[in-house]
Amino acid sequence: MHRTLKALVGAVPLAFVGMAIVMPALPAAAITTHSWTGTQSTAWSNGENWSTHEVPADGDIVEITSGANKTVTGVPSISLAAFTLGPDMAIEGSGSINAGHVTLNGGTISLPVTADVLLTVLQTDTEKPIVLSGNDADLTSQIEAVMSGGTTIKTFFDADIVNNGIWTVAPGLLSQDSTIDVNRCCTGAPSTFVNNGTVNQIADASTLRVVNGVYVARPGSKLRAPLKIIGGEPRFGGTSQIIGPTGAITLSDGAVLKQLLTAAHHAGSVGFMQ
Repeated sequence: MHRTLKALVGAVPLAFVGMAIVMPALPAAAITTHSWTGTQSTAWSNGENWSTHEVPADGDIVEITSGANKTVTGVPSISLAAFTLGPDMAIEGSGSINAGHVTLNGGTISLPVTADVLLTVLQTDTEKPIVLSGNDADLTSQIEAVMSGGTTIKTFFDADIVNNGIWTVAPGLLSQDSTIDVNRCCTGAPSTFVNNGTVNQIADASTLRVVNGVYVARPGSKLRAPLKIIGGEPRFGGTSQIIGPTGAITLSDGAVLKQLLTAAHHAGSVGFMQ
C-alpha cells in the first residue's frame, strides 16, 4: 500500500508542483423586495403574508403599502436596505426597524424606526398623517429628512421624534401645510421632539408645531423659524438657537417658552437671529 502511494506521488509531473487551485467567486447575495399582502393573517413571521412567500431578512427591502390585513404585528428587530409604509397601514411589535432609506406616506408606527441615511415623508391625506403611537414608538433620522406636499408627522403619548441630522419641512401643493405635531395624549407620558441637528422651515405654508408636548433642542442645535407652539413647553438648552426674525414664534393655548439649565447651571441661550 505504501509502495503504491509513493509511486503515485512520484508520478505527479513537476509542472503541477506549487500550482494554485482557483475557485470561482460566489455571487453577492441578492436583495429581495418583500411586499406585504396580509392574505393569511397580521403576522410578520408568516411568509404567506408576503409577495415572496418568505419572511424578510436582514438586508432586504420591505414595502407595506397595502394588504388584506392593514396591521402588521410581531415586527422583529431587523436591519433593512429600505423600508416603506403606506397610508392606512400600521406596524407594531417588540422589535425595531433600522433601514438605510425610510419612506413614510401615512400610517401608524408603534415601534422604533430609524433611518440611517434618508427619511422621506411623502404627501398624505390630511386625515391620515404618520402617527407615532405607543410606549416605545419613535422616529429617528440620522442624516437627512425631507417633508413636503402637505405631510404630517403626529405623535401620541410617550412617542419621540429625534433629529440627528437635517430636517427640512417644506410646503406642498396648493399651499398645504407640512407639519410635525408633538402631542400629549390621554394619560401617557408627553411626547418629545429632540433636535440634535437643524430643522429648516421653508415658506409660511409649512410649520413645525409642538401641541401639548415638549420640544427639546440639544446644545448646539438650530431651529429655523417660523415655529408654532400650541399649548406646549418647548425647551432650549446650552447654545441652542432659534433662527428667524423676531416674532416668528407663535405661542398659543397656554404655551410657555422655557429655558433649560445645562450641567454647569448656565441658562440656555434663546435668541432670534436672521
